[in-house]
Amino acid sequence: MRTMYYNDLKKEIERGKLRRAYILFGEDEGFIKEVVDEIEKKSGVSAEDVFNYIRIDGQKAELSELESALMTLPFMGDKKIVEVFRADFFTGSSAYKDWQEKIKLITKFVEDPPEDTILILYYITNQDKKDSKIKALAKTGHKTNSAVLKMPAVKLENINSFLDNYFKDKGIEVSNVILAYIRGKFEGNILQLKQDLDKILTYSSGRSIEKKDIDLLMVKSGTQHKYDLLDMVMEGKARDAVMLYNDLIYKRTEPHEILETCGWRLREAYNYKVRMAAGMPMKALMADLNERMVWLVEKKMGIYKGVSLARLSTMFKLLVDSEERMKGTPTDAEREIEMLILALAGTHGMR
Repeated sequence: MRTMYYNDLKKEIERGKLRRAYILFGEDEGFIKEVVDEIEKKSGVSAEDVFNYIRIDGQKAELSELESALMTLPFMGDKKIVEVFRADFFTGSSAYKDWQEKIKLITKFVEDPPEDTILILYYITNQDKKDSKIKALAKTGHKTNSAVLKMPAVKLENINSFLDNYFKDKGIEVSNVILAYIRGKFEGNILQLKQDLDKILTYSSGRSIEKKDIDLLMVKSGTQHKYDLLDMVMEGKARDAVMLYNDLIYKRTEPHEILETCGWRLREAYNYKVRMAAGMPMKALMADLNERMVWLVEKKMGIYKGVSLARLSTMFKLLVDSEERMKGTPTDAEREIEMLILALAGTHGMR
């Protein structure tokens, strides 16, 4: 059985060849969403079709909800898509209710998938493909026209050779300052980067590339936008943060994704802050936190330097309270996260 990679899968879908099921996991959320968008485009089933495009939050869904979505027929159509995002129960964590039964249900579907349903299930994880559940599912999927694929993040150290080769092939010389600026904008999606560079070269034709060209034309992924949002929160820019949040929601970012990013950034801020407070040198901090890019660490240290441990404690409490409300009572998730952003930004200046 030949190993399939992201590029293979993307080209396959672009040619119109769709599989019955896609089980996607890994660190690169951007790659996963590109595949999901391409499947939607080629399937002819619009994400706005509430009857035949079913989106399910894997962290919250009951077993019965998954069963119903997978087993029912399309409504007034010949095909339906079931998209299960945040399918973290596949990690085998007991934190997720009925995780074993849910995995069995998905496995049963992959063993004999109906012709009228496309399953797209994905989750973000560092989980190794050698995991027994994934390995068994990949073996089954190979026999039933299903794809089980890991989406590893592109290693940032590989970008240098990519940029060198790209500009060399174009016969263009670019200053080290501009190359460093491009690296700073890069998030791990090589395909998107190539498209952005093509646009930048066309736009700057006849002159040298400038930083303003990169700012104007390099696409920011949803992940980068979420990071920007948290930077605004840390700096107390409540109005800007809410405006960016509304833009993210408009672009179909789920409120829970922003909640998760908030939690991750607060944990990161704490890990930085306690080491900085102890006087740990940057080199030791980088080794301790497994950081590899000096420029990025310097940027984070600059942001977190002015954030007190008391403020972080308050922000953690606000985050936990918001998460509990979303889990425990019927609430408008979008409104809840908007209020959380305002509350978090409101802690700016706390010592």
